[in-house]
Amino acid sequence: WVGDGETPNSLKKAREFGLEIREDRRPNNRFGLDRCPWCGTTIVPGARSARESDYGFTALDQEFRLRCPRPTCPFSDVLPVQVIDEMLYREPPTILMGTVDKFARLAWISDPGIFFGSDQRLPPGLIIQDEMHLLSGPLGTMFGMYEAGLDTVIRLRGGNPKIIASTATIRDAPGQTSGL
Repeated sequence: WVGDGETPNSLKKAREFGLEIREDRRPNNRFGLDRCPWCGTTIVPGARSARESDYGFTALDQEFRLRCPRPTCPFSDVLPVQVIDEMLYREPPTILMGTVDKFARLAWISDPGIFFGSDQRLPPGLIIQDEMHLLSGPLGTMFGMYEAGLDTVIRLRGGNPKIIASTATIRDAPGQTSGL
């Protein structure tokens, strides 16, 4: 659940990206998952292919699915991973990975309310919040309020969430961790 600089947030944009990927001589995967987590097969081939089956995604007007392109993989029909916001709201995950900017939008958009357990669904048990290096300053203070709110709402809906911060920025990792 990340910003549209990383993955398309709408089905319309996912379809557009899917068409671009299939037309590019050297496709650039814009769907956030490079390889099948089970067998390691690349989701998008390194060079344009005429075979639809070489591409591990389905991007339609009303559906987006990731799958492993290798026919013998147990996940050749569908991978249990979703990266498009519209699909995440339609089929809420049990593990949610997101960035601070997405959590901050909760006050302005209602669709993510589904993540807190509605329609007979349990709320997520694990939330991985990326960009930990941003949490040690003023943004972190603000996110602390969001985290407390998220925790309260999820607990009221019967959940007991674990919230973990992650980062790829390792410069001064001990200092960042200590600051948090």
